[in-house]
Amino acid sequence: MPNFVTKVGKILSRQKSPDRYTLVSIFKPKDIEERNHGVLYFILEILSPDPAMSRVAKMIEDTVIEEYYQNTSNGLTSLEHALKKVNDALANFAEEGEVGWVGKINGIIATLEGNTLHLTQAGTVEAYMVRGGKMIHVSEGLSSAADRPNPLKTFVNITSGELELGDRLIFSTSELFYHFSLDDLKRIVAKFPPAQAATYVVKALQKEEIECINTLVLELTTEEALHEEGGEAEERNAMAEWIGEETPALQKYVAKALPIFNFLLRNSKKGLTEGFKKSRDIYKERISPNISKMHQEASRKVNEKVSEIAQKKGLKTPGQDFWDENEKFFKKGAKVGEKGPQQELFEAPRRSIFAPVTKVLVIIKITILKVKDRGKEQSQLYAIIGILLITVIVVSSIFSYQNRKAIAKRNEIAQKYEQIAIKTDASIKAKELGDEKKSRELLTQAQEEIKAIIDSKYMGSEISVLIEKIDAESEKLFLVKRLNDISPIASFTAIDPTIKIEGLYKSKNKLFSFDKERNTVLSYSLDTKNATKIAGAYFEGNLVHLTTPDNKDIALIATTNPNSIYSYNAGSDKVDKKAQITGEAWSEATGIGTFFNNIYLLVPKENQIYKYVALTNNYGSKTAYLKSNENLADAVDMAIDSSIYVLMKDGAVNQYLTGERTAFKLSALPTQMKSNDPAKITAEKLLDPIRIITTKDLGSIFIADRGAKRVVVYDKEGNYKAQYISDKFNDLKDIWVSKEDNKVYVLSGADVYEVGL
Repeated sequence: MPNFVTKVGKILSRQKSPDRYTLVSIFKPKDIEERNHGVLYFILEILSPDPAMSRVAKMIEDTVIEEYYQNTSNGLTSLEHALKKVNDALANFAEEGEVGWVGKINGIIATLEGNTLHLTQAGTVEAYMVRGGKMIHVSEGLSSAADRPNPLKTFVNITSGELELGDRLIFSTSELFYHFSLDDLKRIVAKFPPAQAATYVVKALQKEEIECINTLVLELTTEEALHEEGGEAEERNAMAEWIGEETPALQKYVAKALPIFNFLLRNSKKGLTEGFKKSRDIYKERISPNISKMHQEASRKVNEKVSEIAQKKGLKTPGQDFWDENEKFFKKGAKVGEKGPQQELFEAPRRSIFAPVTKVLVIIKITILKVKDRGKEQSQLYAIIGILLITVIVVSSIFSYQNRKAIAKRNEIAQKYEQIAIKTDASIKAKELGDEKKSRELLTQAQEEIKAIIDSKYMGSEISVLIEKIDAESEKLFLVKRLNDISPIASFTAIDPTIKIEGLYKSKNKLFSFDKERNTVLSYSLDTKNATKIAGAYFEGNLVHLTTPDNKDIALIATTNPNSIYSYNAGSDKVDKKAQITGEAWSEATGIGTFFNNIYLLVPKENQIYKYVALTNNYGSKTAYLKSNENLADAVDMAIDSSIYVLMKDGAVNQYLTGERTAFKLSALPTQMKSNDPAKITAEKLLDPIRIITTKDLGSIFIADRGAKRVVVYDKEGNYKAQYISDKFNDLKDIWVSKEDNKVYVLSGADVYEVGL
């Protein structure tokens, strides 16, 4: 069995992230027997700002090192033993009240024993192997997927495998894979030795200002091969490539003072000199050509206008000989062979970098002087020339300024666009790697940031394409299911095309609803595809509600005038009067529900939920369920598991437990930007919620949103899970959720649609 050693490349975060603690280390014992037992590799990340997390990480490292080398006979057994000790120690931490790390540990612990790798993983830290041009996900499936983190099961599974000479390994925190594709990483580590590969990756990351990635890159080799190369096999001495800048306390204070020093520098003589040089360069390269162009265009327009006016007035046309014709004017007051003051005034500014600008000003001045020197007609001509010249120059300057401003704005938009595009791609990579939380976080950031440029007049087509991409990824990530091709599985229109039904429930492969106007309960057989009225069903008063107790084969039918409860047995297809309750305003109730056969009635007008306890053959008198004053004036429906959930008109949901309101709140719906297809725009809030459903047997809360033609699903903590949208739900009236079928049945108009969960 070959005894491999590793070439090592490290990527370490120099600046600690405020929201986490990280540890990267390699332990190679000095004792020969222990060294043959294996080298230990650690990458630990605890997603908590608590300073105590350093103690937790150090405990994990020290415990593994101490326990692993207690028995050097078998590496797998030693690692299992060490991890058990770690899990026990973590459990003790939890019992002592130190729980900030629970569910927040991302880590890889690995050992190389001879040619065998033993590796365990927790959380989102990843391990890959490159061999023969292939990228193998070594850590796939190792992390525990338990809904509730268990300290005793932090490090559970171990994978083991034999390595070959030349194999490359990548152990890294998940952020690395957000910025590099697996193909890119494969090419990098296959082409370069580990240290060079780390250098290459760091340089690429620094361009993106990434500062929080911790990685080990390993290459399997032998002691002999390494010595021939003149290298060293001491992994602990491997050089590290650092991301980010060191910021000890002194440097932090210097950083705060730096803007002041920069200000002083900029305003010093040297700073002004440098600034002037830069201004001169900018002028020569950017401004001067534009001014020359402006001057040429202005001269052309002025000459055209002058010629036009001169011809009308019968005056001499200056044209291209303008300055020659005015030689006497330039030399006025000068001796023979000398320049006149006006000529010097005109020619002197040429020595300045602002010559073109000054020249224009001199032209204006000369024009004004000529106006005084000429007769009335000539004065009129040159006054017009001066006015035209000034107008052209001012307008051209404004356009030039606006053009420079537009270029700067476009560059700003382009920069923001690029940053948003990078985050969008990083979100997609995070999803591919199974880090859904990070993916949603990055995509949400992209959605918020693109709002600032969504209406920009620059890069309109590029931004629209990016918005479409973000929206498409948002729908995938946030499980927005569009069901526009869906067809009804049942229709009650066969009974009467004009039928108007409300309410829906399912039992024994039958769908049930009721018609308030006809005071009739209807059934639809999914087997025979027939819709019928329930035979022999007679109700005193008016139908108002349909609900089911815990026994799903029984439906309770509530009526008013008189207030009565009827039971319908789906098995026997019979309706029996169960009880008559007097003196109650059932017609004012907007919701009815049952729990342990007790009836609960939601009465918004009275800001109360009334409870009716089930007796042997009747129900007791009403009692107020709510123990505090609540505003339920806008309540539209309720659902019961052991708590009562009250759906409000604005889309909020109040939760009550034993009559007291809890802190329950629905999370925000996923953001939708804008789309060229109006059918694909998703409302960011519930528009017209009409129905809420959950039971003690259902793990989710379902809300029918008539305004957005959809069914929205939340978990029992109020976190958004998914939504199902269809244009076919344009007359949404009710929904029914079947746990047995794992389906939602949607009543729209008189048609029923089936949606698989």
